[in-house]
Amino acid sequence: MPATTAAATATAVLLLSAAAVPPLAAASDTPVMAQATQAVCKGDTRGDRRCNHDPTHRVCARIGDPDTSFWGFTGQHSWCGTIGYYGGQYGDHVRCPRDTPTWCICKWATASWIQGETCNEQINIDCEATDICATELGLFFSYNDFDVNLHPARECVQTKCAEQWQACEAANPNFTGSTASGAMGGGGTTSAMGLLLCVVTMGVVALGYRLRYQRNAAAAASASGGSLTTTSPGAPARSRLAGTMQAPLQYGQVSDGSDAKQQQPSRQSQYV
Repeated sequence: MPATTAAATATAVLLLSAAAVPPLAAASDTPVMAQATQAVCKGDTRGDRRCNHDPTHRVCARIGDPDTSFWGFTGQHSWCGTIGYYGGQYGDHVRCPRDTPTWCICKWATASWIQGETCNEQINIDCEATDICATELGLFFSYNDFDVNLHPARECVQTKCAEQWQACEAANPNFTGSTASGAMGGGGTTSAMGLLLCVVTMGVVALGYRLRYQRNAAAAASASGGSLTTTSPGAPARSRLAGTMQAPLQYGQVSDGSDAKQQQPSRQSQYV
């Protein structure tokens, strides 16, 4: 098959592959709340006992259990079973007692705990009392807290509180942070389509370099009245023109017979 015909066929296939990818929906940075007002975190004794009074204490978890690993993995000392004297209706009650061992914990502490413990049966989250996407400060919209990466917490809560998380995803299909999170471990069609487009683009670039190499080789052979032998990729090619061994051309370079200067691919082009 002539080189031009092969090139046209390959290009057509690549373009059809790209055309088969549906257009990406516009990203959104506006959170849409899809969770009912948080329930009371029953073991907490501050205010109205809801985990929604500051930017970080948004997760209601069982940390008052005798065998919890929470304190060890977060570097804190247990306050459960003691009184905080916060004032108000519940301020003088025992904090996270044995019979209701939940407490509003920080998002960073949630991530640190799960990072150490892993997302197993020791991690107990009260989903209805946790801010997943009840407000814009919920875990679904949060990625860092006090310089702590919240990925472990997001991944675990996505499993532990699947009903709430799925409702958040349905209401925020194109949320900017949500799509960025799926590229490294959250999944999602957006990252998959982006990867396919990347592969198609790299294929077109590689085809272009290959065709340029073939044109240069054909031109050199025609000018000398001879021909160049073909070798397998990576093997040196013996030229009938000079009778010497030549290293195969690399992408981003031109043949020795060309008037163009040697070109090296930029670092950016290697990661397109």
